[in-house]
Amino acid sequence: AQREARGSALIFLAAQLDFAAHELHQIAADAEAQARAAKLARYRRVGLAEFLKNRFQVLRLNANAGIRHFKLQRHLAARAGKVGGQDSAGDGNAT
Repeated sequence: AQREARGSALIFLAAQLDFAAHELHQIAADAEAQARAAKLARYRRVGLAEFLKNRFQVLRLNANAGIRHFKLQRHLAARAGKVGGQDSAGDGNAT
């Protein structure tokens, strides 16, 4: 029988604490599917209007957010007459 070196960690006593999230609630389960009602429908009524409203919000994804090419953006701003926060007249009243 092999003995561990003095002062070394006892690896067989280490706890396995890095469970996946889905493993934690399935530890005692027998891995069989269980038929049950949806949780939302069980607690409150799900209206068609709310469902359609939520679907519409999902479709509106483009917030036009992003970082564009600096030189191109500066060129387009110059063509529009706005460079460096000032309009082409130079009075600082860019809109």
